[in-house]
Amino acid sequence: MRRTIELIVILGLCLGVCLGLGGCFQADVDALLFDDGAGKFDIFLSVHRSKLPLLLGDPLAGVGEVEDLRRYTSSGIVAWSEPQRTEADGWERVHLTAFFDDINAVRFLRLRDAAVVELLGFDYDNRARPGHLGMRVDMEPELAAPLPLPEREGLELSPDVLRQLVGMLRPMLGDLRLSLSFEAPAQLTRASGFRQLEERTARLVADRDVVLSALQEQSGALLDVDALLGADAAIEWDAAVKTLPLKRQRFDLERQVAREWWKANNTR
Repeated sequence: MRRTIELIVILGLCLGVCLGLGGCFQADVDALLFDDGAGKFDIFLSVHRSKLPLLLGDPLAGVGEVEDLRRYTSSGIVAWSEPQRTEADGWERVHLTAFFDDINAVRFLRLRDAAVVELLGFDYDNRARPGHLGMRVDMEPELAAPLPLPEREGLELSPDVLRQLVGMLRPMLGDLRLSLSFEAPAQLTRASGFRQLEERTARLVADRDVVLSALQEQSGALLDVDALLGADAAIEWDAAVKTLPLKRQRFDLERQVAREWWKANNTR
């Protein structure tokens, strides 16, 4: 779970995922924002058991347990939904959803040189500047460094040796994928850091070669670094178009169910 949250951060939301070192792992993070600043993060982690190297153990062990969710609840997250686990075609998948009421309260922090820094924060005022989500970004050191490798108890190989191992396994990593999407309330006009815009959704999709570059060279290979670190980084959309009522009703119902589950289970 720790690597999941770190990867969200590095990609521009909250994300180093416990990758695994094989083509047996996929991580997809989908963010959704509504006009009033409420929204959610859907996190999908997938592992193909038959392709999983034994030295990695179980990358999904403990993922979704309440203690794990509590430990990695970022600022602004008001509830987690009950995790969903499914299996199909050899893949085991875990679906986690984190809800927020106000995107301005969502902040991703990290310890850097013994000091806590805000890697990513948001500025959204639907009245003063509708259709504009400003992003406060302080990730230059993290994006210039390689993506963190997974930590595994009992695995004493150095990071340099692990990175060499990753390169040697390149032919076996065909299914390896990381992705991040952001769905805005309406048609997008700009999304700093993202490489693809499709109507109201901005996307980053990193296949094997891009992920390996991020692991061995720079995390910034995952996204458009110049746009993300540039002045006035933001996501912008057509503010004249409003969210369909049915879509919002479904979200409100999902959030209420999540609140009730989280309140009943997050008892410590």
